[in-house]
Amino acid sequence: KILPLKIIGVNPSMTEEGLKEGINSLVAALNLAIKEKVNVINISLGHPERSIEEEEILKCARQKGIIVVTSAGNDNKNIDKEESSSYPASYNLENVWVVGSSHG
Repeated sequence: KILPLKIIGVNPSMTEEGLKEGINSLVAALNLAIKEKVNVINISLGHPERSIEEEEILKCARQKGIIVVTSAGNDNKNIDKEESSSYPASYNLENVWVVGSSHG
């Protein structure tokens, strides 16, 4: 079963208000996915702002045994460094699996 959820997109060039609105939209979608008892969540986006609410809902997903697959971004940056973090990929949670690609 696939549960598609539409959110307000987030990107680094957004205003601070737009970014907060996008993160809140993502948190609401994650909450709905958890309530619907999904097994896997795919998040094909990233943003530069750490969010307590986003991190907490991802921890809730972890408690429910939900795997969250998210992108590492397209900027060829080390997202483990604070100055180039990309969330939700940069949260240090074992249920958040980060995927990336390379051009060879």
